[in-house]
Amino acid sequence: MRLIVVGVIVLALNWTTGQAAAYDFPQTEKYKKGLNLADYYVTKSPVGLPAHWDGEKLIDDKGGTYQTPDWFIEHFPPNALDGVLSGKDIETIRRVAYRRDAQNAWQRLRFIAFDMPNADGGFENRLQQLQEITHTSQYLQIARWDKLKNESDLTKRIQHAKQGAGKTGGGLILRLKNSPYKAGDNDFLETKPYEESTAQVTGINPGKTGNMGSLDVMDKDGGQFIIASGFSDEMRRIPPAKGVYIAYKYNGYTETGKPKNPVFLSILDKPPMWAQKRILGVIYPHYLTWAFLFVMLMLALTDAISHRRGGTKMNFKSAIVSVGLLGTFVGIWWGLYNFKSSNITGSVPALLDGLKLSFVTSITGIGLSVLLSIVQTIGERQNTRHLSDLSTDINRLADILEKLKGKTPPDKPPRQ
Repeated sequence: MRLIVVGVIVLALNWTTGQAAAYDFPQTEKYKKGLNLADYYVTKSPVGLPAHWDGEKLIDDKGGTYQTPDWFIEHFPPNALDGVLSGKDIETIRRVAYRRDAQNAWQRLRFIAFDMPNADGGFENRLQQLQEITHTSQYLQIARWDKLKNESDLTKRIQHAKQGAGKTGGGLILRLKNSPYKAGDNDFLETKPYEESTAQVTGINPGKTGNMGSLDVMDKDGGQFIIASGFSDEMRRIPPAKGVYIAYKYNGYTETGKPKNPVFLSILDKPPMWAQKRILGVIYPHYLTWAFLFVMLMLALTDAISHRRGGTKMNFKSAIVSVGLLGTFVGIWWGLYNFKSSNITGSVPALLDGLKLSFVTSITGIGLSVLLSIVQTIGERQNTRHLSDLSTDINRLADILEKLKGKTPPDKPPRQ
């Protein structure tokens, strides 16, 4: 037994140490007015994926390693750097970043460094050290950070960034000059000329050339609309499958409440949080239904077996009905809890799942109770009949014994 425990511990340690820990990149928050912008630096937000240079390799935000060719990082400095693996668009970068054999495509990517995690002091001091880095790599760029003056200066920069939104992210990143480096902190402020959101692909519409022309999508509130721009030629040839989740950008809403000028950004690696909650909202009622059914069936079997074997008889019919009623109320609560009056269409599935749980548990509880009553009634009648037959047999045997007692046994013959 001790050897088994040790073996399990060793396997667990091997498994955990073999998993790459995700690098904790500083996070961004949306910029809000009212700050003293003279204390901030600003730079353009490029299109790209988070990347960390640890002196030997480029790491993504999940702890994985980008498959950079040796020549791409050959002249990178030994200093640790935070930045972005940048390129033409997100989909191209994702497609290339984990392929070492895509030599030509890697030539069109760049690593843009924003910060030096291991440098001393606040951001202003780290920025000075970052700008002093000497290197000869054409694939490494140091982000240009400028000092902000005031709100008017930021507004002009935002307007200028909008004009280059096709080549850059179209937004700006702000950093407080005295802020220390803290991994995972919301230490960056970001401005964007557009809003971003996520949606699920529900349909694919062909274009004039036979390739994909647009996508039918559904957002987190159940609203449906079409995205027709932002796709590469390759993606139009091989469009996203139905059911996948995508990111898109838009400029406000139309009078009918739909995103204005939606533009495709990227395919998501996993469902967004709102989709995960929706998935759990479907799964939980099913698990609850099976849990209530299991409890009621166990009570019914215990009740039936106790009556079958004799001895102490259990009576769980009332308990089964009570469990069924409890399931009814839980189902109604679940459906109403997830129902949003502001999104009736999107709330209907959760409401129906809750009502299914209610009706299934109620019908099962009452049905099992009635079935047990019938079975037990039939069993009691059979027992009564058996007892009556047994009583008759006993009486007959008693009569026979009485008759035998009244007769004189014959004399025994004498011994010879």
